Amino acid sequence: MARLLLVGGVLVVTAFLALAPGTYSPLAPLADDWVPALDHRHLVVAAHLLGYAGLVVLLTWLTRRLALAVAAVLIFSSALELIQVWLPWREGSWEDLAVNLLAVALGALLVWLAERGGLALRGRGGRKKTPLSPALPREGGGR
Repeated sequence: MARLLLVGGVLVVTAFLALAPGTYSPLAPLADDWVPALDHRHLVVAAHLLGYAGLVVLLTWLTRRLALAVAAVLIFSSALELIQVWLPWREGSWEDLAVNLLAVALGALLVWLAERGGLALRGRGGRKKTPLSPALPREGGGR
């Protein structure tokens, strides 16, 4: 139940950030005051990359299924871009959708690299393997 609440909360926050008017965006103060040298578009691309890649990693950790996490984030991010087309204060774009797809691929790559390094995001790494058949006696009569 706690996992379901965490996933729901993350999705609600992500949807709010994607659909709210720009004045509610946490990137607005960054673009205006803190990092004036960076173009606002660079911050948006970075937010998409970090946000959706992080969402893939989080959903993989929570569901233990990378394919499910990738499919869910692809559908979710595509739906948000489509909804933005009809909102007067937002604009959906093919470029944002392409960055979302890249972010999902980056998230899947991060999961793969983490598991290859021994971190068990899908519940595979830390378990002890049990033999399928009993052990053979050692040579030299060890009974």
